[in-house]
Amino acid sequence: MTAPLLAAADLTVRFGQSGRGLPWRPRRSVLALDAVSVSVAAGGTLGVVGTSGSGKTTLARCLVRLTRPDSGVVRLAGQDVAGLTGAAARDFHRRVQLVPQNWGSALDSRYSVADAITEPALLHGTTTRGGRAGFVTRLLDLVGLPEAYRTRLPHELSGGQAQRVVIARAIGLRPDVLIADEAVTALDASTCAQIVNLLAELRERLGLALVFVSHDLALVAHVADHIVVLHEGAVAETGPAADVLRRPAAAITAELVAAVRVRTGPA
Repeated sequence: MTAPLLAAADLTVRFGQSGRGLPWRPRRSVLALDAVSVSVAAGGTLGVVGTSGSGKTTLARCLVRLTRPDSGVVRLAGQDVAGLTGAAARDFHRRVQLVPQNWGSALDSRYSVADAITEPALLHGTTTRGGRAGFVTRLLDLVGLPEAYRTRLPHELSGGQAQRVVIARAIGLRPDVLIADEAVTALDASTCAQIVNLLAELRERLGLALVFVSHDLALVAHVADHIVVLHEGAVAETGPAADVLRRPAAAITAELVAAVRVRTGPA
């Protein structure tokens, strides 16, 4: 069996709530993740699927160290990442890149496409100021954008074009793992399919591990080798994508499969 490149074991996350701010109400907490374990091998694709509030985004944030779990561990190439600091932490954040849902807030409105792509690459040393022009040209080509787009600002881009720029910025850091967290939710159906296919092509072309997070089981099954179904913060089902889609074992998975069949017709 191939050793996992990125793995999480028994992740548990609780978020506090103050009862609408009324001091006489007892403080409550919400269990966002309940002992969740996932892994993805180098070059593989893990699909994480679930309805709204199932814990998908919390899991993605834990995998990129944006949310610290209350318990459990995240490992990259076998190393616990919780205590990384300094150069080791910077290297982790280069190697594990997030493609978020909200591309609008991911791009600075003052930065051209070329600047958006090169700023983090200069910081992490994956390009130089002298090599910027060729660097941007190559990345725009990889994500299917004409070179003329290098001077455009975010407000001059469509949603699909902006998400391609976000993807270009991420792969410009030469990551080992790309985590796409509901990265196509805000896009129309045609553009959504194009971005999903682009992510699959980049995974194969660049040898990336891909974690694809979505509420849409059809999209996840299209791109993923292995699927984890989350429900109310816990793993409801996990297995090879084809098995999960054809023979769902958990009730929530069966509901997700039924929703796919309603949209697309019988398999």
